[in-house]
Amino acid sequence: MARARRRPGPAQKVFVLRALPLLGVRNGPSAAAALAAAAALLSATGAAAQARWLDGNFGFVPGSACVTWNAETEVTTYAGYWGTTNGSFPRTGDVSYVHAAGAVVGNPCSGGDVIGFDFFLPAGASLAVSAQNPVRCIATRLSDGSTTTTDPNIHCSQTPSTGNAGGLFFGYAVTPHGWVFEIQVPVEFDKALHGLAGTAAEKLTVVTSSANGPRTVEQFVTVPLRAIVNYPAPSATYLGTDVSGAHYQLTSYIYNYFTAGVATLDVGTVSGTYSNPNLAPANIPDTANGFYVNTNLTLSAAYAGQIYWRTKFVVNATGATFNGPEQSFTANGQNATSYTLTATKNGTGSGAVSSDPQGLNCGATCSKTFTAGTQMTLTASPSPGSQFTGWAGACAAAGACTFSMSANTAVTATFDTLPPVTIGSLDIVPSGVPATASASIAVTGPGGFNTTYTILGGRAVSVSDVLAGQYDAVAANVVVGADTWVPRPARPSAAVLGGGKGTIATTYSLGRALTVTKAGAGAGTVMSNPASLSCGATCTAYFADGESVTLTAAAAAGSNFTGWSGACSGASTCTLTMSAAASATATFGVAPPQTTNTLSVSKAGAGAGTITSAPAGIDCGTSCSHAFDSTLTVTLTAAPAAGSTFTGWSGDCAGAGACSLAMSAAHTAVATFAGAADAGPSGTDAGPTPAPHGGGGCSSVPGGFSVAALVLLGALARRRRGSGPSAASPRDIRNLHIN
Repeated sequence: MARARRRPGPAQKVFVLRALPLLGVRNGPSAAAALAAAAALLSATGAAAQARWLDGNFGFVPGSACVTWNAETEVTTYAGYWGTTNGSFPRTGDVSYVHAAGAVVGNPCSGGDVIGFDFFLPAGASLAVSAQNPVRCIATRLSDGSTTTTDPNIHCSQTPSTGNAGGLFFGYAVTPHGWVFEIQVPVEFDKALHGLAGTAAEKLTVVTSSANGPRTVEQFVTVPLRAIVNYPAPSATYLGTDVSGAHYQLTSYIYNYFTAGVATLDVGTVSGTYSNPNLAPANIPDTANGFYVNTNLTLSAAYAGQIYWRTKFVVNATGATFNGPEQSFTANGQNATSYTLTATKNGTGSGAVSSDPQGLNCGATCSKTFTAGTQMTLTASPSPGSQFTGWAGACAAAGACTFSMSANTAVTATFDTLPPVTIGSLDIVPSGVPATASASIAVTGPGGFNTTYTILGGRAVSVSDVLAGQYDAVAANVVVGADTWVPRPARPSAAVLGGGKGTIATTYSLGRALTVTKAGAGAGTVMSNPASLSCGATCTAYFADGESVTLTAAAAAGSNFTGWSGACSGASTCTLTMSAAASATATFGVAPPQTTNTLSVSKAGAGAGTITSAPAGIDCGTSCSHAFDSTLTVTLTAAPAAGSTFTGWSGDCAGAGACSLAMSAAHTAVATFAGAADAGPSGTDAGPTPAPHGGGGCSSVPGGFSVAALVLLGALARRRRGSGPSAASPRDIRNLHIN
């Protein structure tokens, strides 16, 4: 009798086997210890696809160019997970990574952006942060792929906090233009997921925050139809002998992943040849993830030799068949022998080693016992940024590792770090283009990339093997009959990471014409924001329906802007909402000719000082002049030098304060500076001679002392003199502070 036992839960379902000429069946005890759910990253049923980052839809945070104010993409962001697209990922217990990235591709003169992420894990996934699997925060430069994790602008935590959007927040980075910031988070999958066939809760969702606002990106953890057949150790157990023969219990475990089907048993006495195929039918429902199937085999008491067997699972809906690896045991009236398999990892990189049959996952479990004769296949799965370079021990080279468990066995898998990947792929995706029209998008990028793509409405273009870096595009308007369709952003950008994909995306909307006319005898220009119109050269431009447009008029030399008419009014900037075609007139007049008058300034007296003007133009010295606009009022300020005093103005200025003159006529002004009285104690020693009045306000002598300082030093020396010319004592000089 075969018995399938659901796990978890106590419910069981019993299946009856038909009689065999060689083999018989009877009820037997339950299976030995329950098989723990194994965690493996690659397929247990055949060759597996290489694990890689599988990223979802891209998000674009809009911004404005900081020079032209043209609309552009400021941050490109996406999210995904590390896994495969075949039937191996994720199994219950799998530990892998999810990640989110944000690349600053706009605003090259703004200095960058602050990028952070709120992670919302898919249902059935939980955090699995450990010393072996830490949270990784990485900044990558797009131009050459160089990376850093230790820059002080990267703020990374192994323990999440609650982000602004309510998700798991592990940190942020001040990210310069031309860099991408990425956070990788380890997770464990503790239930089967249904991928695209599942609910929205089974998506990985990330909210990327930046200075220009948030953007939500998401990715399904895609799980294709599959099943996995596995065996415990030992998979064959001797139950005893009676008059009907020798009895053995064969135990298998089927991971059906909520897929209904039938489990059967193939048995034979020759490896690979089954004389009794399709035995032990067990109907497995779609209500649980995993069933034990226990089958009791009765052999003729006279039979002694090898028995080869396997369990397979056939999906009801599709007929897809999943075979477990062949098992064998010696029918000698004893329990099957078990051997231990031990795996070791080596090298500069990292990765995991998993087994088929399941049980070994190194990572977590590097040693496992299997039944003697089990045909074992090991798979090495490199982690992100690593590569598998080969086996040692029971396996050699870098190919498949397959052997029979005939003794205790040891293997070593070597993982080395990968060099930076320097190529990726690029998608050019125009949306909203009428089906009968084509969009023209010119794309430039690293390595001299310069290509114009003509893309029919509803289509996109994918370019493979492009260099990593930033790609910038210019999208042209699309004209269909009398209508013009306008792209926004008109200059989209995308970041391509090594091994990743960038997307240049723009959306076309029906355009509205804005016409600007210039009037008047003067000259000038009219510019628009967004930057589509420059009149001068272009006086009609199209803007997206409903878009806000600001017009700015700038008069040329010799002209002045006198005001708007038409759709605009006033004499400042004009803002329009383009819900319909519009026209505006900017009038420029001829400015009256500019006249100037000269202001001449001189100094008098035995003292010294400077004269300056506001607005600038006068900065005397001895004498100077400057021609000022006749509409200005100029203020003169006199500042005496050390040891001098300002005694007052003459000419067109008077008094001893600041002098203001209206330059509607020419003016002259004289500033008088007096020198300091400096007689010695006897009246015969006047000390150092003052600087001439034309020498400026701060004459100096060698050694850095000012004239005023030397005057003080001379006076101090004279107080210390007797009849002879002795100098001041060192103490006197030390106590004198010169500022």
